[in-house]
Amino acid sequence: ITLHTVARVIVQGKFPPDTVMHVQLHNRSGTALSHSVDLSTDNPGEVVRDATPRLNFPAERVTLKFTSDRSGDSEAPSFLNIYNIHFELAYVPDVFIGQQHLRKYFDSEGFDAGDTPFIKLHPDTGSASLQLTKSIFPRRTFAYLVLSLVIGVAIFLLVGNSAWASIPAFYDLSLGNKISTTREFDTINGLRGLAAIFVILSHTAPGFYGLKLGVGLLFVFSGFLLSKPFVKDPDRIFKRQNIQRYLVKRLKRILPVYYLYIFMIYVVTFQFDTALRHFLFIESAGHLWPMTQIFTFYMLLPLVLLITSLAFKLHRLLPIILLAFAIYIWIGYFMDWRPYYNGRFSNPFFLYAFLLGVLGSYLQYDGHNAWVQIRDFICRHSQGFAIVAGLLTVLTVAWSAPVAPPALIKPYMAQFYVKCTLSLLIILLALNIKDTWYNAIVSNPLFRSVGVVGFSFYILHGLGMQIVLNFQQQFLGIAEPLDRSWMFFLLAFMVTYVMALISYSYVERPFFGYKEQPAAGQA
Repeated sequence: ITLHTVARVIVQGKFPPDTVMHVQLHNRSGTALSHSVDLSTDNPGEVVRDATPRLNFPAERVTLKFTSDRSGDSEAPSFLNIYNIHFELAYVPDVFIGQQHLRKYFDSEGFDAGDTPFIKLHPDTGSASLQLTKSIFPRRTFAYLVLSLVIGVAIFLLVGNSAWASIPAFYDLSLGNKISTTREFDTINGLRGLAAIFVILSHTAPGFYGLKLGVGLLFVFSGFLLSKPFVKDPDRIFKRQNIQRYLVKRLKRILPVYYLYIFMIYVVTFQFDTALRHFLFIESAGHLWPMTQIFTFYMLLPLVLLITSLAFKLHRLLPIILLAFAIYIWIGYFMDWRPYYNGRFSNPFFLYAFLLGVLGSYLQYDGHNAWVQIRDFICRHSQGFAIVAGLLTVLTVAWSAPVAPPALIKPYMAQFYVKCTLSLLIILLALNIKDTWYNAIVSNPLFRSVGVVGFSFYILHGLGMQIVLNFQQQFLGIAEPLDRSWMFFLLAFMVTYVMALISYSYVERPFFGYKEQPAAGQA
């Protein structure tokens, strides 16, 4: 069986009373890991679905042993009726084996000679074993070879090219005075980079679980930045060519890198059905789950802006009121709607996060006298508001990740909409304070460099983590590499950043790139 890191094993079916599943995983070095799951139920005939805790074990051999205490009960069922077995893998798509395919992938003495899917328990021991005999885990050999070559070329370009500014990703760090103000451009890229770093920290760092904060920042930023041109020029949305230009730019922005990633992960490994669902945004498995939401919002935004722009013509405050009302209604009545399948379960549509960004764009860029006065007040007292922004950022990050918030606040901090609201406040404060220590921290070169390549970084970070884990297992011989350690974070971050640097410079940018191109040797 191809070595792969098994995160969890999930089984569903009908079982005799007092049935226990013993999961046994073995790797190449001879190390074994066992875990037992009690499949008992108080209602005979009830369908049971249960799972091991997170194991994260690089398994080459998998055995599932089922035992049932049938002593003194001669009428107890003598067979297992397994509906499906689900292998949850670390950082790659899961494997789901239905009842009709059990014989194809497992060997067991309990299988009947006929086509019946039932598995008989041994009459003396009351047990049955299933031994995985056929590779079910996705093979990545060719994909890793190609990616290793890409990383090698990337390192060669970085080390061998002294004209760093000619690399598009680095050149674009200095475009603030051409497409926006330098301070605003640097602040936005710094916060976007911080959001991307939050995401990879949440997957790799010990004790850090700030994924929702990172995703919340990314969603709010999408609504904020995409609506900015239309908020500054409300008549822009009423011209068909502007809507058409917007949609074309959005597709050019996300499709090249996203489709390349899907090709590498699914098409190269011959998972054509899964690849097609991803190409059509019907499914987005694993860490790609935000893609269906982002794509849907991109398509809906022109309609949202048509409504808010019409409202703006009636009264400048009306778009704010409408957006706030829509956010309230969505959170209160539509959060149980789960239209997006991500390969394991269905996700709700977090439309309110994007709408919060649109609302923030009106607060930031609308010339209403009230907003201008508030922004001027914040600007005049930058040092004081820098302290407020710093405390807000530190507490939001701490309470979203490694530190338990106070009991009074804890129920609220667990809510995604609270993280999105705090993200918007951080964005607005950061954009309206000038020349403070907070600006220097947020706009530091590391955050900005990740922010520029942020979309590629997010798409590729799952692959970066799997490359590091695979390298430790296959080449360094580490049977059980830690999936949460600071070393794992640093390695995954570096691998992901190099891939994102190449992806942004030579895949993303040629499609959506700015008109001014970097000149060779330009400093």
